[in-house]
Amino acid sequence: MADIDNVKEITDSLYSSFVARDFFAKVLPGGVVFSALIFSIFYGNPDFEQLQKIPSFLWLFVYGYCWILGFFVQGFGERINVVRASPKNVSNSEYHEGVSVFFVSTRNHADRLQRERFVVIKEATGNMAVAISIGLLIVLQQLYVPQWRVGLFGMLAILCA
Repeated sequence: MADIDNVKEITDSLYSSFVARDFFAKVLPGGVVFSALIFSIFYGNPDFEQLQKIPSFLWLFVYGYCWILGFFVQGFGERINVVRASPKNVSNSEYHEGVSVFFVSTRNHADRLQRERFVVIKEATGNMAVAISIGLLIVLQQLYVPQWRVGLFGMLAILCA
């Protein structure tokens, strides 16, 4: 029974410290786009095996890069109205006011954690959908029209501007 309580305490602390949100909603979607970019760069290149020889400490930089790419993915999703912080019929200011009222009026820690879990799930699924779409565009472009590589990245940059 103590083990179950320890696991519950650990998962609760992951949600309350935003580690879960960073990993599931930023790093994983960023990792999907990063993987697609690596595939695009090294497709058909025998040097791809060299990636397996990357020192362990450099994977920390890859993790950080994937985290940053996750923000790009979310920004792109917000730009094309696929990812939204607030519900469709509610303005951002009304939404943030409602969240503030919830946290001020809700003293129950379990309710706050439940809300945070829903936010993590919502953000992660939206960002992952956008990341998979971007990744598919990059991979399909590399497979079928490899000479357009620069054009695709330019198009993504213009859409995010």
